[in-house]
Parts: sequence; structure tokens; C-alpha cells
Amino acid sequence: MCRSRFGVLYYLSEELNQSEKNNVIILGISNKQHSESEIPKMIEGISLPWVHDNTSQDVWTKWDARLRDLYIVNEEGVLYGMVNLTNFDPNPQINGGQNYNDLKQFILDAKTKN
Repeated sequence: MCRSRFGVLYYLSEELNQSEKNNVIILGISNKQHSESEIPKMIEGISLPWVHDNTSQDVWTKWDARLRDLYIVNEEGVLYGMVNLTNFDPNPQINGGQNYNDLKQFILDAKTKN
């Protein structure tokens, strides 16, 4: 996840969580190959959590994750869907904000559909 996209996810979570019924949590997970020293750069000025994968959890391998994958999990912890943000930039200033709005709706749909 690059810093700019993670920043957009921060603003998206702030927007979604303005309503008490949404209660959306977004967090980043760097893979084992990334340096732990990079984490402070990713979260600078952002209050979203960012964690570092390790060999005991091995989340990236278990989920077959790629750089900039965004997994949407419903309230029961079940995977609802995934979108890779490499070619789907959620920046609201790109594509007339369509990607941002589509991603927002995708997250809201995960809350209402099981």
C-alpha cells in the first residue's frame, strides 16, 4: 500500500465513521520483506493502524496478498471481497471521484450483505 492510497483510506474511514452505524476499521499490514522502519513513514499524520507481518502469522502468504490489496471483511470476520488499489486508485480527485465512491459503497455493502 503506498502512502497516498493509505491516506485516502484514512479519509474514507473518517467519512464512513461519521455515522455510528458504520463502525468501519481499516488497517494496513506490511509484508515480511518490508522493513519495519518504513511503518512510521506510512502512518505519519494518519491515525489508522499499521502492523508488520511476521513468520508466525504469515498473513500475506495465507491470504495470497499482493502489494496494495485491500480486503473487505464483514462484521462476522468473513471475507466479503478484495480490490487491488494499484490500478484502482481511490483518490477522490481521480476519475471524477468514481473509484472513491465505488469503494465506499463496496465497504458499506459488506456491512449489509452476508
